[in-house]
Amino acid sequence: MNLNGTSAIVSGSASGLALATTRALVEAGAQVAVLDASLEALDAARRELGVLPLTCDVTDANGVQAAFVHARTAPGVFEVPMVATMPQEAQAAQGNGMPLPCRLGRLREDATLPLHIATNPTLNGEVNRLDGAHRMSAR
Repeated sequence: MNLNGTSAIVSGSASGLALATTRALVEAGAQVAVLDASLEALDAARRELGVLPLTCDVTDANGVQAAFVHARTAPGVFEVPMVATMPQEAQAAQGNGMPLPCRLGRLREDATLPLHIATNPTLNGEVNRLDGAHRMSAR
């Protein structure tokens, strides 16, 4: 599996099955942000795997939302400060390449996803992609 150009957020990812999932994602080329309450475990995951460690209590919706926003402040398919420094034509081209919707994502939209997941009693999914159906090719 080739996940170059993709990103993931894994909770509880500094130990057990979630750590194994994080390892597999990193080995496949994904950039991964890990959420965990343990600073020591987060630091170990950062050193071993080069992930973005975020301290987070996943039972606190506001904390999860803040961590999600923090994880998405890297350049990619979202309107973030680094993308804002790109020439307007480059930003437009990046957004026009997005199938659903045909624009760059907005952090406020992205930040509402974990809250929706936490509060929707009928949602029964294991993977939620918020990437506009964009698939970046491997380099």
